[in-house]
Amino acid sequence: MGFISTFSRLRPFRLFLSLGLIAVIVGSIGCQSTLFTLAYLWKGREVDPEYKFFNKGEIKVVVVTRSLSMDQFQNETVPRDLNREVTKLIKKNCKNKKLTVVDYRKVEQWLDDCNNSFEEFRDVGSAFKADYVVGIELQGFRLQESPNLLQGKARWSVKTYDMKEDEQVAEKPMALVYPPNVPIMIQDSSSIPMFRLRFVNVIALQISSLYHPHDPTKVYGIMDADLLEMH
Repeated sequence: MGFISTFSRLRPFRLFLSLGLIAVIVGSIGCQSTLFTLAYLWKGREVDPEYKFFNKGEIKVVVVTRSLSMDQFQNETVPRDLNREVTKLIKKNCKNKKLTVVDYRKVEQWLDDCNNSFEEFRDVGSAFKADYVVGIELQGFRLQESPNLLQGKARWSVKTYDMKEDEQVAEKPMALVYPPNVPIMIQDSSSIPMFRLRFVNVIALQISSLYHPHDPTKVYGIMDADLLEMH
């Protein structure tokens, strides 16, 4: 809700700013290029994903997260929260209409049935007869810089498996400090769980963006707007 409420408050200002920019552009450049410029301003700068495995064809993908972090007991819900959000974002933003992403609830049930234990990410792919597996290996995750300050720090690796070829086709080590410069004061008992969820959402957006077209300014703009609201 934080992202949405912040955007709603900023929307009138952005509309006013956009209209001002449009007036300047129309007055200073020829009509032939005006439409292209306005389209860019309106739509933003969308870039292709780093990985294009899911671009076309009938493809079934399963997302699974496991934690190697020593402090997992403090953030035991994080792997499943992250799995849920990445699954939703890939399903929502990939433009391949024939893409199927396995429901995160089915993955959770499978993990419960096997006591949250499996040898390789490919085991999950085989269980769901998937074409690809997005395996997220959480290597470190913590929230508190001190008893009174929140600053998320995480390290993880995103591994992609092609099940038809039975091989790992990509691996991306990633890390994030959130917020990057100044920690946030803990206000009350709800601060930590709320911050944990927001941190997970930002990580999920960075992971899913590896697989679908996205506007980089929006990926980091959402993070900035969220942090403004929290201060």
